[in-house]
Amino acid sequence: VNREGKGYGAWGETHLYLRPVDLATGFGEMTTLDDDPDWLKDQPALAVIDTGDAVVLWSRQKIFDFVPKVVASYRPAGGAWSAPLLLQDPGYIHEYPEACLDNEGNAVLTWVATGPSVYVVTYTKAGGWSRTSRLFTATAPDTVTNAQAAISGGNAYVVWATQNSSGKQQLFGTHAPLP
Repeated sequence: VNREGKGYGAWGETHLYLRPVDLATGFGEMTTLDDDPDWLKDQPALAVIDTGDAVVLWSRQKIFDFVPKVVASYRPAGGAWSAPLLLQDPGYIHEYPEACLDNEGNAVLTWVATGPSVYVVTYTKAGGWSRTSRLFTATAPDTVTNAQAAISGGNAYVVWATQNSSGKQQLFGTHAPLP
């Protein structure tokens, strides 16, 4: 929900559903964004800004295939949701999907995939989607325990935490200008 009290709810099963919400007036009509019933949808992460621009990230897995994929969709203010865009194949949002937008409608999406590895992709209104990048892979038995994304001053930031087998935690991060 943005500062104006408007946003979306997102959930998945055999379809990925989105439902707009306005805290002043209630829920709007449900939208089915990913409606192929042969795919299970899971782990949606959603961001919306005051202008109405929104982005959603989720994983999809073909039933009985066990080869999951990571996909996303963008909605400009007043427009329609884009067709689901494949970001990682194979790929699975194991934990910590995160979507964020700045006030211009640029997005940073990050997730922790099995491995465990931290991935990131950006979207800018000027250039569209970037390539998916793997930022970090933990060495077994270490795990990635969190990942967060932010945008500030035209830069994309991603931070993540790891934990080793003795419980020691470390914090890592990186940033780069938006493309």
